[in-house]
Amino acid sequence: MESVPTKPSVQILFFQDGAAIETLVDCGPFRYHLLVQYYNDEDGCQENTLLKNVYDALDEEDEPVVDEARNKCMELVWPLMFADYARRVASNQKSTGTIKLRAITQHRVVCATDHELHLKYPPMKPVKNEYPDVVTVSFADVETLEKNDHAILKVKVRTGTYCLKRVHQKLNVCCFQREIKMLQGCSHPNIICLCYLVTDKDNMVEAMLLEYIMNA
Repeated sequence: MESVPTKPSVQILFFQDGAAIETLVDCGPFRYHLLVQYYNDEDGCQENTLLKNVYDALDEEDEPVVDEARNKCMELVWPLMFADYARRVASNQKSTGTIKLRAITQHRVVCATDHELHLKYPPMKPVKNEYPDVVTVSFADVETLEKNDHAILKVKVRTGTYCLKRVHQKLNVCCFQREIKMLQGCSHPNIICLCYLVTDKDNMVEAMLLEYIMNA
């Protein structure tokens, strides 16, 4: 009998923050819609404390702190996802659609339950092109070369190689727009350059192309 893989390949597609933390994840052949949500029926509920930290960081628009707080939330649900994955592989189940798992505290123990929330992907629409000084390229000209764990793409446009960041990878549209404006005014050897904006057929901005830096 074959052993159950304990370390499947995992790819986080994106986080969505609203009344909860929602994450779309590809775990091996299965796609999971993971949820951490407020729960008022349990004293000392872990979800509530961790979610408050996320929302406090979002209010401050502090991306590193948001990332750290999100990760703490997801530590509740990762073991539940991997346990579900192992059961499905052991029983030779095939992928039949998105699996919806919620982490919930019951009697001071975090356990898994299902949920009925629908996750729109991608969650953010392109933004208006208000940057006449930045050269644009069409999304049709972008060739994906590589994708890392944080959904940052290594891409090729014509003869150049770049790092692509899409609008839905930011905390919100304002963060995406602010980053463009900040990078427009930066010119320093230690700061990654904004090279192009990627637009759709309606000249709406879907992504930015940044200077690609090889890992040492």
